[in-house]
Amino acid sequence: VAVARALSSSDAVALAGGTVLESGHSAGARLRTAVALIAAARAAGKSTAMVGIGAGSLSTAGARTLAREAVRHADLTILRDDQSARLLSDSGVSGPFRVGADLAWAALGEPELERSQHRDRSVAVALTDSPRDLAERLSLGLDHVARSGIEVALQPWQTARGGRDDVRVAAEVAGRIDAPVRVLSPPVGIHMAAERIAGCGVVVALRRHALIAAAIAGSPALAVVREPGLAALAKRLGQPTVPAHAPPPELAAATLEALGHPAPTRGAIRGEMASAEESMRLLRVLLSRGELDEVHDLTGLPLKPTVAA
Repeated sequence: VAVARALSSSDAVALAGGTVLESGHSAGARLRTAVALIAAARAAGKSTAMVGIGAGSLSTAGARTLAREAVRHADLTILRDDQSARLLSDSGVSGPFRVGADLAWAALGEPELERSQHRDRSVAVALTDSPRDLAERLSLGLDHVARSGIEVALQPWQTARGGRDDVRVAAEVAGRIDAPVRVLSPPVGIHMAAERIAGCGVVVALRRHALIAAAIAGSPALAVVREPGLAALAKRLGQPTVPAHAPPPELAAATLEALGHPAPTRGAIRGEMASAEESMRLLRVLLSRGELDEVHDLTGLPLKPTVAA
């Protein structure tokens, strides 16, 4: 009811961020909600947009149909990475698609933290409410890292009401490590997260926004790839990856090797910020119905798959 009331009093609906176009239990619910919102807004004559969103596996015919409907009826669709564009195209969703960046980059401004050239050999692990098997394998891998004399800090990212959340996952992981481990409180905002990990040897990132926090802090990151978009962002930032299904020895070896990896360059960071800003500019053009003073050039973001001239 609250959503319906907000929709009726709004001029437009914009879905901003998140892996919206994906099948699965909870993901399927997000997809159905997105299509319902877009359909309701279109029926009411309101502008609709999906900006900075991601796509995942569309393993069922129903999910592929819903994804096609969402893209077809949205006035503006901007994906956050090339991988999402490929997944949609391979699933039969008509492209090409504008590709921007995660909208979190647009809210950061120029990185304010001093990017120290000195880093210790500590490991900060940005957790998420991961499957139990991943938490168990991660625990075994981190146990090897901690027993080698390297400090390990577990960083829960957010809490949830009921069920498993990052704080509970941190407690489970810490309980399986036979060495002292610090468990931090969840950060309030991405800048606080960046301040906490600045200067550490490597950030083991199970979250996309942890990669962003590590980048602005000047720390290297190892992306534990649970979804394609995480690997795509790590690649653009020049950071190493390890599959989420990797056995504990591989997770440990990848973490130790990443301690000597260079942090993302300022050029890579500015490139992400520019793409996110361009995404927001196009959204402003849409919402203003083209009446802004900004240059109405729609070629600032690449189209994927590439369109022949």
